[in-house]
Amino acid sequence: MERAQLQAVLRAKSGTNASRALRNTGMVPAVVYGEHVPNGSMQISVNNYEFERAIAKHSSDGLFDLHVEGQVYTVHISEIQKHPVKRTFLNIDLHQIEMNVVQSFRVPVVFVGSPIGVKEGGILEIHHHHVEVTCLPNDLPEKIEHNITAQGLGGVVYARDLVMPAGVTLDSDLMTVMTTINTVGEDKEATEGAAEPEVIKEKKTEKE
Repeated sequence: MERAQLQAVLRAKSGTNASRALRNTGMVPAVVYGEHVPNGSMQISVNNYEFERAIAKHSSDGLFDLHVEGQVYTVHISEIQKHPVKRTFLNIDLHQIEMNVVQSFRVPVVFVGSPIGVKEGGILEIHHHHVEVTCLPNDLPEKIEHNITAQGLGGVVYARDLVMPAGVTLDSDLMTVMTTINTVGEDKEATEGAAEPEVIKEKKTEKE
């Protein structure tokens, strides 16, 4: 996976007022955690526009090379907090990645093709857009594609049906329902009950 490049600067002040003032300049307060980060954590700020552009291009689930004061840290986003109305970034938590350790990651799943069941009048429902996997950071795929062209009416795609790239192991429940195709008005309670709610890296409350 190609790593996005992020530029950051150290923060001299923290707290509500300092964070608010920082956001008014177009910067976002962030914290980097990690074994090799000075003192275990580091207060930084990143440009709001540059960060938004980076995750739009590379996804918030990928790896980033974070440049801080001449040092480069490979990091993964653990949490993003956004304003509930303005949808601007409030705070970002990053974790440094150990490149030689197998770790858990969240990877987007992209469904391709036009299902037979939809052509027959069914409705495609995508219950999950991500799965959890374990792998070395260098083996982390940008996305996992699954062709649903052959999925017919009543058909279900489970997490177990996804093909993992070399070096990647599926960590999600094998029976997680990914997609279904149902007829209009069909009772889908059983299927929907099997689908677990997705966890996202985003909270709507401001962190001080």
